[in-house]
Amino acid sequence: MKEDKILVEIPAYCDHDLINTVQSAIVQADNPDRVHFAICYQDDDLTDLKLLQKIKNCKIKHLKKSEAKGTCYARYLCQKMIEDEKYVYQTDSHMRFTKGWDTKMIEQLLSLKDPKATISYYPPQLKEEFEKLPVNDKVFNMPSSTKPMIIVAKKFREDSSYFLYPTQKYVEPKPNGEPLKSPFISANNFFSFAEIHKTIFHNPKMFWFGDELPMAIRYYTHGWNNYCPNESYIYHRYMRKDRTVPRTRKNGLQEEELLMEQLIRNKTKDEYGLGKERTIKQFEDYAGIDFTKKIVYMKAEIGNFEDNSMQNRISFLQSKELQKKKLLRKKEKIEIIVIDLQGKYQKSIESCLKNKVKNDVEFIVGTVNQFEIDEKMQKQNHIKKIIYFDKNDKDTHYSMMLSKLTKYLSNCYTAIIDSSFRFAPEWDKKICETIKDCGENSAITCWVTRANNNNTNIFSYLNAVKIFDKFNDYLPTLKFRTPENYHKGKYPCKTPFIAEGFLFCSSKILKKIKPDPNLSYNEQKYIYAARLWTSGIDLYYSKSSCFVRMTNETELDNGTKHYDVLCGLMGRNNRYSAELDKDYKYTLGDARPLWGWYDFIGYNYDNDPELTL
Repeated sequence: MKEDKILVEIPAYCDHDLINTVQSAIVQADNPDRVHFAICYQDDDLTDLKLLQKIKNCKIKHLKKSEAKGTCYARYLCQKMIEDEKYVYQTDSHMRFTKGWDTKMIEQLLSLKDPKATISYYPPQLKEEFEKLPVNDKVFNMPSSTKPMIIVAKKFREDSSYFLYPTQKYVEPKPNGEPLKSPFISANNFFSFAEIHKTIFHNPKMFWFGDELPMAIRYYTHGWNNYCPNESYIYHRYMRKDRTVPRTRKNGLQEEELLMEQLIRNKTKDEYGLGKERTIKQFEDYAGIDFTKKIVYMKAEIGNFEDNSMQNRISFLQSKELQKKKLLRKKEKIEIIVIDLQGKYQKSIESCLKNKVKNDVEFIVGTVNQFEIDEKMQKQNHIKKIIYFDKNDKDTHYSMMLSKLTKYLSNCYTAIIDSSFRFAPEWDKKICETIKDCGENSAITCWVTRANNNNTNIFSYLNAVKIFDKFNDYLPTLKFRTPENYHKGKYPCKTPFIAEGFLFCSSKILKKIKPDPNLSYNEQKYIYAARLWTSGIDLYYSKSSCFVRMTNETELDNGTKHYDVLCGLMGRNNRYSAELDKDYKYTLGDARPLWGWYDFIGYNYDNDPELTL
């Protein structure tokens, strides 16, 4: 039917997955004839352009690479191609569609019974098993996702007064099956009546950041309402290997920042300003943010946008403080894994017990010192388990011992140390405060200074931070910097690395992401950090150190270099993913891509000529 036409708007910048996206939309549609395309093709390579020109109902605006002016300009040009279509679907050039997506999305929209409804959320990641399947296979029926992610606000960008860090969160659907309301939109997954893009255009002066938050504000103030449904029929290739990023403006975010300021203050003098149906203050109250004070409230963080209770309107930081005070009153259990390669773990245990203040502590000890220990002594020293390892056995090394000891963990907090550690006064209180500052889905590490027997009282210094220097022998080498530039030492500092022999986290993390028993000590601490990060676990340096290490008691193995594992896990021949045997157990996570870890450590992978073995 003529009135059921859907215009699929796609900006594409040097993206060879565009043709696959278009084919997927056509093949998986119930009625391919009603699917029309408006494509802004930005590339000097005309191979895909010629294929697109053969597709029925495909309108194309071609720009050379040098003529590209950013995502917002490309989306603006797509909007200008609307004709008599009833619906509009704005998306990206690297998507995959499920069977009957056209019918189901129209049904979703009409079921809302809202003439000014929009549907937008972050679509799920396309699973790896579907990546290799042909997009033009009509038999292929990829399942829809019953867990679409509502968009929430994490915090304000450090380099901006108006732009937020958006993120996605799964929120339990309502019992009656009604879709959730959400003020934030996704530019790569936006479905509505075509009228919205005939009257509210993207600001072509914005480059990159203007296609989500500014448009969400403008849609809302023009009277439109956004929803997040209970089922998704679209998948996004977030971790694609063939990613091409358009050039950025010389002034970076400055131009968008100025345009955003004019929008927030209702000073925009052209057609890209606020609507008259609602005010910017109403949007702030609804979304749970304050542009003037740069505050993100609880409702924005947890996605509970329909709850206006006072508890939901306190800032997220205030909520964390209240939660922290409540948690600090609770007595925690801490299990400490002690890896003892010199047979001197007793001094470390004595120091730990002497300087703790309130939490219950137990030890899981792996030692090379074989001697009889009776039950009374074991109970006095709070030793839960002690295992003897033969020092003369070539297989006895740090990682192997660590892997075996983690099997005895309970559900509590866990610290990993070696037997050279000495503890600062109130160490347990400080470290528990830090983990509660950072959240349960995080781990704490800290650079542990070295001391001799005459100098152990040096716990008050500001903790040093390891930063990336270069790669040496296919492992990172690091240098130190104090974190005063980060929060001036008031808060934990995020890091991509695990420091010397210390890690503190929930035992659930260690049980889920098991240490590889085959790696050397140096290999383990870097590779395990990458595995944590790609699994969605954030590492933090504590704001002050709680430990020292005795230089005359430190002995950690170098182990045997495992180049096949190193190169596979660290993506030496492919920065986007691990290259390992399918039976290898100790792989990277799938919550974040490997290239993101390289970006986080500040390493330019593509310009290093020494990466390939």
